[in-house]
Amino acid sequence: MAASSAVPSKQASEPMTDTTKVPAKFDELIHEPTRMRICGLLAQTTALKFSTLRDTLGVSDAVCSKHVKALADRHYVSTSKVKSENSNHQVSWISLTKQGRRAFDGHMNMLRNIAEGK
Repeated sequence: MAASSAVPSKQASEPMTDTTKVPAKFDELIHEPTRMRICGLLAQTTALKFSTLRDTLGVSDAVCSKHVKALADRHYVSTSKVKSENSNHQVSWISLTKQGRRAFDGHMNMLRNIAEGK
């Protein structure tokens, strides 16, 4: 799912990189299935609404928040709140940071190496 054009420009993550140039490195934080799915979803876009991320994962607010916080504590994702276009409440946006993209790419490269028997 792509993020809407309402995403503020400061939310934009790093452009897609050639993942083959990122050294393969296993990352236990990312390897947890829900966090790996979060990183995988965020790697496909500049940012996602928290609600979109939660609904796509099929988890509760609390579970999604816990995993986003773990990734944010490691500086793998950034979060920001933007006033909703339709109401006065704040919408949380989540995006993969440069550091997070590199860690995710490295982790995926390691998984590929393992799958290929390298």
